[in-house]
Amino acid sequence: MLLYLELDLFVNFSQSLKDKRHVVQSIKSRLKSKFNISIREIDPNDKWQITRLAIAYIGNDRKEIENTKRNIQDLIYSNGSVEISSVREEIL
Repeated sequence: MLLYLELDLFVNFSQSLKDKRHVVQSIKSRLKSKFNISIREIDPNDKWQITRLAIAYIGNDRKEIENTKRNIQDLIYSNGSVEISSVREEIL
C-alpha cells in the first residue's frame, strides 16, 4: 500500500526564506531519519512563512500506513516551529 501526503505548513517566527529553509530542512531530515519515506518541498518556494511538503510511504497494510501517518504528523507538531494548516492524503 502507498501513502501520499501533502502537508501545508505555516513556519512560525520566520523572517526570511533563509529562516524557512533552515526549519524545513530540519523537519525533512528528522522525518527521513525516523521513517523510511520520500519527502520533497513543493510549491510555494518563494513564500517565507508557508511551505508544502509531499511525502510518500510504502507500507504492508492499512494499519501500518495509518500509524506512520499519525507519527509523521506528531513529529511535525512536536517541532514547535511550524503549524500544519492543511493535510491532503491518498492511500492506494
